[in-house]
Amino acid sequence: MASCAIVANDIIPELGGPVAAPGLRASAMAAGLRANGIDAHLLVPADAVDAAWSGRLPPAHGDGWTILDRSDIAHHVARHGHDLVVLTGPHAASTISPTLDVPFVFDHFAPKDLEADAAGAPTEHVEELRAHTARMAAASATTWVNGQRKLDALQAELERDDMAASPMVLVEMAVAPTGGIPEDDSPRPLRAGVAGYRQDWSEGGTADAVNAALDLDFEVEVLQPYHWAQVTRADPVTPDERVRTTTGPLPWRAFGRWLHGVDVMLDVFPQTQERTMAMVTRTVVALAHGVPVIHGVDSECAPLIERWNAGWLPQSLMEWTEALRECAQPEVLAEKRLGARQLADDRFDPRRAMAEAARQLLP
Repeated sequence: MASCAIVANDIIPELGGPVAAPGLRASAMAAGLRANGIDAHLLVPADAVDAAWSGRLPPAHGDGWTILDRSDIAHHVARHGHDLVVLTGPHAASTISPTLDVPFVFDHFAPKDLEADAAGAPTEHVEELRAHTARMAAASATTWVNGQRKLDALQAELERDDMAASPMVLVEMAVAPTGGIPEDDSPRPLRAGVAGYRQDWSEGGTADAVNAALDLDFEVEVLQPYHWAQVTRADPVTPDERVRTTTGPLPWRAFGRWLHGVDVMLDVFPQTQERTMAMVTRTVVALAHGVPVIHGVDSECAPLIERWNAGWLPQSLMEWTEALRECAQPEVLAEKRLGARQLADDRFDPRRAMAEAARQLLP
């Protein structure tokens, strides 16, 4: 059986605490590879655990995962006889790959150059990240890419720089849901959920979308003051008795329970180049739990939501209001839920999401 190590850039859900996109990504990749006949072991850098954990630290070993210093990764890989190592992001790939005696897979998970640009980083830093990503794609044995748009953009970047690319495989974000969706037939108002860092609560942003929901007698559940997985500040919600605020961040299973309590998720983002290339994790997570999404941005998720009829793609406040009105119709909401569940099964299930990547790794 082929064997690989996956280096997580963050804490993973197996540890039982709050988890962000990189940890979810690594955990789901490991689960998907195992389901396709590959022995996959997760390596979690100790500094990531120290930075994110509060209280007593988790044990150093568990079923399918190990916490260790970054300097010990190469030794661990050699000692356990892994055939290759999966490295997510250009920084991890460039710092860890030179220490390895086995090939590595470069996981192009997120457009780090565009993220840096959106955050106001100097142009030189943005360009270095872009060049870094291209170099890692060229140096790796295989490149996995989280989204078709990013794959096309990376191929074009390598062609412009006249660099030979490693084989590329589309490996979209996969999520193993936290559990079944509870059946609750008791009457209650419809609930819209907002979980968010990068949510703009000024006029024209999330506040307008929330107010539109409140005007249609939705209850609104907001996870604040942090994103469900990260300690990044979000502006506070204007108090309203129909807005219920949950204090985050939440452990992964607790977030799943929170998510199961809403009927639709509201995704409100400014349209940027980074968002266009983003496979938005919170959107994928909602869909993976069978929750349709009102997704107000053109992202990697948007074509999937449209194709599977798993939500709405409003481009104006008027379209937001119309989407919410449709959501309030039981037969329409049931249809969108069905679409979300089918999309999750077809594209975000770990076994299916990793099938092609695993096929290329198997002898």
